[in-house]
Amino acid sequence: MPALFLIKHALPAIDPSVPAKEWLLGDEGQRQAQLLAKSLDPQPEIVVSSTEPKAIETSQRIAEAAQAFLLAPDPDLCEHDRSETGFLSKEAFRESVALFFRQPHQLVFGSETADAAHARFATAVERHCADHRHAHIAIVCHGTVMSLWASRRTGCNPFALWNALQLPAWIAAQHPTFDTLTIFPRLAVDGPSQPWQPPPASSP
Repeated sequence: MPALFLIKHALPAIDPSVPAKEWLLGDEGQRQAQLLAKSLDPQPEIVVSSTEPKAIETSQRIAEAAQAFLLAPDPDLCEHDRSETGFLSKEAFRESVALFFRQPHQLVFGSETADAAHARFATAVERHCADHRHAHIAIVCHGTVMSLWASRRTGCNPFALWNALQLPAWIAAQHPTFDTLTIFPRLAVDGPSQPWQPPPASSP
């Protein structure tokens, strides 16, 4: 079966005065994206990203390194919408995300519920896989929607998964069945990246 890679974008240059959805990759992020492309096996043939600049730049570096076809950015692959929230401290942000996962039906953080963000993202993933059903596909996106998607397919704890995903990270699967999910929470620079087993949903 063809491979599907869901990729959390590389490290952006963080600027509290600018909304997170407008951040660009820094120099380290550019380097990470090129290294990540070499870690994907098999190499993607199709690459697509959300419309956020940090995801677009990550997808461009991966497509260049893999000599893959780069699709136009897709807004349905964007992160959970919290564009009106403003910049939060690290602890306040973690608490907000934890509540978001605990109450998926309620609008508790940002402008989308967890259920709505998952439905939007999952539909987009399925659409791209259907459009390129025989190709290895890399989708460059964001940690929260990735965690929603993977947790609802595996039964794992979504907050634990979200907390484990660094920049960049990726989930490897097969499509169209989306089985055999393997989570790589960080990019190793001194050897092969190691998979990670998340705790079940009942874990704190």
